[in-house]
Amino acid sequence: MKPFGGELAAEYPTIRLLDSGRSSLRLILKNSKPGQTILVPEYLCPIISEICQQYQLIIRYYPIGDDFSIDFSALDFTECDWFYWIHYFGFFPTDLPISQLSQVAVIHDCVFSPFVPPQLQQSTIWYAFTSVRKIMPVAEGSLLLSNQMLSTIPAAVNQFAAIKWQGLEQKAAYRNMSTLN
Repeated sequence: MKPFGGELAAEYPTIRLLDSGRSSLRLILKNSKPGQTILVPEYLCPIISEICQQYQLIIRYYPIGDDFSIDFSALDFTECDWFYWIHYFGFFPTDLPISQLSQVAVIHDCVFSPFVPPQLQQSTIWYAFTSVRKIMPVAEGSLLLSNQMLSTIPAAVNQFAAIKWQGLEQKAAYRNMSTLN
């Protein structure tokens, strides 16, 4: 009999619950080096490019089809160190080039899914995160999974998160007051 709980920990070597997708991306990119190249889709939230620039990565944009598909045959993975892939609206490509992706570190932005596709787990280095607020009725949060060890979160970030959490609790208490009266 297996004990209840810990299923995610058994499947993924690294799990972090952070305050936002931005924080997850920053924690991932702590493993990058200035001057490395990252392929990112043309259709993305601008903060992604800004964070990549903060880590001094060279950004190369790749096109996304009208149906949110990626033409993997048009991408040259030998000229990049990182591949940023957004899982748009639950769309998962059937032609994911696993052998080519095993040459680069893959960041999977699982916008609407907390699970890592089994095909991606065949890559040598992968990171996957989701914005929990987009799939659950919560104000914020990000679940980060990886087969790589990640650095610890600095105490200053934890202090900021604690203050932010206090604010969310106060907001919830205020909102609940109106429903009690």
